[in-house]
Amino acid sequence: MSCSPTSTRLLFWYLLVTVIFRCPSSTSLLNDDHPQVCRPYLQARSIVEPQIRPYLEPVYNSYAAPYVEIVRPYTSKAYASVYVPASNIITNIYIRHVDPLVHQARIQGQNAWQATFQPQISQLYARGQKQYQQRLEPTVLELTKLYRPWWKWTKKTVSREYHAIVIPAYKKSLPYFHASISQARH
Repeated sequence: MSCSPTSTRLLFWYLLVTVIFRCPSSTSLLNDDHPQVCRPYLQARSIVEPQIRPYLEPVYNSYAAPYVEIVRPYTSKAYASVYVPASNIITNIYIRHVDPLVHQARIQGQNAWQATFQPQISQLYARGQKQYQQRLEPTVLELTKLYRPWWKWTKKTVSREYHAIVIPAYKKSLPYFHASISQARH
């Protein structure tokens, strides 16, 4: 299933606006009133942010911090007098006008799925199940009876070799693996 460029752009802008205007700043502030996309976004952010912070912080402190401090009073004033009111207005407009349309579209999509696609999928599944039972199931049962002893023997042998060779080798190599990871990191 491929998406058209228009639907991809629409999804991108919906996610961007939702993340900026509807998601809280942390998972502890999350509740059922927030969109479902907020939880995965905040979880991903909490995983990624600590990973990249050590690399970006020295660069930021060296090159950008002096300039940021110069413009901080202006950005603070713009944030308080422009961004916060605009964000509140846009959030209210979104909640009042867009959110009901999204909810309505979701309901229409579910209804269309249940009315159009679900019966066809159920029919296809029933037809496929019937053909399987008529044509393949006897052969599968016969092959299962024929190869079950070989399968049990193979499974037992592989399990025994796994526990006798692979696990001990893994346990012996683990300290060397950790040491090489540590050396590679430095």
